[in-house]
Amino acid sequence: MKKELIVMAATLFLFCGGEDESGKCKDPGACNNCFQIHDSQGNYINGGSLAASSSSAQWDGRDCNGDSVPCGRYEIEYVVQGQRVTTYTIVAGPGAVVKNSSSACDSLRNACSGFFYEEDTFLGTTCVCCE
Repeated sequence: MKKELIVMAATLFLFCGGEDESGKCKDPGACNNCFQIHDSQGNYINGGSLAASSSSAQWDGRDCNGDSVPCGRYEIEYVVQGQRVTTYTIVAGPGAVVKNSSSACDSLRNACSGFFYEEDTFLGTTCVCCE
């Protein structure tokens, strides 16, 4: 079975506020013309600067220490010229099961004992189970 990784593509200019004493990424605080990524518990994961004319950012699925983040849902907050917009992305790494139909998602939902996420888009239903 082919494993898939669902994540935004890599960016060139990532920044980190360093690590705290536990080794977690330290949130650099407020910024402008940037994006910040947080996990489902609100912990800062990574971020980067944006050109003032940019309307998107790219991320390679790694935290500020360069480690791959676990499968799950991540919040991305963009701040451009003082305007704040929040969106979400799903990272499905090794061990994740990805399905692309409503019936397959129904079965996967019942079988998934870990993180489960389902989304309906104009392309159809996509779901992810992370064990």
